[in-house]
Amino acid sequence: TGPSSNCEHDVWNQIESDLVRNDVPSASAKLRRWAEAFFRDACDCLAASVVFQSAGAYTLGDFMPAANAKWLKWLDEAKRTAKSYGNNTLASGLEVEETRFKELRQQISEEDWVVNATVHYNPWTNLHVNEFRTVAQAFMQLTTHYICTQCNGTLHVDRRVIPESVRCKCGTKIWNLVRKKT
Repeated sequence: TGPSSNCEHDVWNQIESDLVRNDVPSASAKLRRWAEAFFRDACDCLAASVVFQSAGAYTLGDFMPAANAKWLKWLDEAKRTAKSYGNNTLASGLEVEETRFKELRQQISEEDWVVNATVHYNPWTNLHVNEFRTVAQAFMQLTTHYICTQCNGTLHVDRRVIPESVRCKCGTKIWNLVRKKT
């Protein structure tokens, strides 16, 4: 049946509704909960390694870095593969995607404290709606790199001993991982 996601598709509309009501803590809670589920699924889809915890108390801090690192690893492999076949157009497109992904990842790493600070009570945290909206938009833009624009499926690696591709379920987005033999 392939990969699936239990993430709510309209989370961004729900977050925006909270922000329109000036309810940053509710928007933050929705973002945090959604991001934990999304990156958990992304780890599964991309075969990312998350350090085992017998209590199973995984958080966004466990899943997001692991998924992002694995996404970058597969992208780098796809880029090398494209170059091995002389497909410089694809390799250049993947380089552009990699650059944008890294920029968003950096932005989130600098601002993700906002999510925790606004989920929990902090008397010093009085975040303006637009400040939080910037963080939410960075999460949204980063996670679109994991999703096919045609089928809305999460990219996943095939589960062979030596993976041959990362793809969506409809096949619109496929990253070949098998380099040309020289």
